[in-house]
Amino acid sequence: MLSSFRTLAVRQVVTTRVLARGLGTVALDYSHNKAPSSNKPPLVILHGLFGSKQNWRAIAKKLSAQLGRDTYSVDLRNHGDSPHMAPHTYSAMSGDIVRFIEDHGLGRAVLVGHSMGGKVVMQTALENPEVVDMLVVDDMVPMQFRLAHDFAEYVQMLKTIEDKNVESQKVADEMLETVEKDISVRQFLLTNMKKAREGAGKGTYKSRIPLELLGKSLKDMMAWQ
Repeated sequence: MLSSFRTLAVRQVVTTRVLARGLGTVALDYSHNKAPSSNKPPLVILHGLFGSKQNWRAIAKKLSAQLGRDTYSVDLRNHGDSPHMAPHTYSAMSGDIVRFIEDHGLGRAVLVGHSMGGKVVMQTALENPEVVDMLVVDDMVPMQFRLAHDFAEYVQMLKTIEDKNVESQKVADEMLETVEKDISVRQFLLTNMKKAREGAGKGTYKSRIPLELLGKSLKDMMAWQ
């Protein structure tokens, strides 16, 4: 398996390094926890599909204190407060991470990825090993798989909440309950819906992520190379 990984890395490294110089990449939003007087490589933490840097806020703070390392919790493209841009693929997100490491002068970083973020850090390690000090992958393997939840239904219902100009979180939750019974999952999904502060839809829940783009990218999220 290792030899096939290396072959794949050779085929793709040129393309990714072009991306890493800024072509086709986005500047990612992030939260930073600074450790005093640390010379250790920092942790760069990546969330899963429909997540954001906020999912890791408390854990990143504890890791920084306990490990004596700076931690950067990053919003991947089309998530959280980072820019919206197609394509939403692992190669594109890997290019964003390489740019992030270069823009912030991190040198070599410890990449920590959960779920979708796990595949992003694995791809980054394959294509640009020179920026990776260590790799930590949570709840993900390097292979094609089915999504654990029906994200297509989630996307459609979030779009319906937006289209119907829902003003109440209770009503939004009840609508989501028709496609997801687990309240913790519904609460997680609703972190992507924020009340509009201006315009015709002021006071109604609107998505802060590009639902149409992410819905069309679900097959890419299931893939591995």
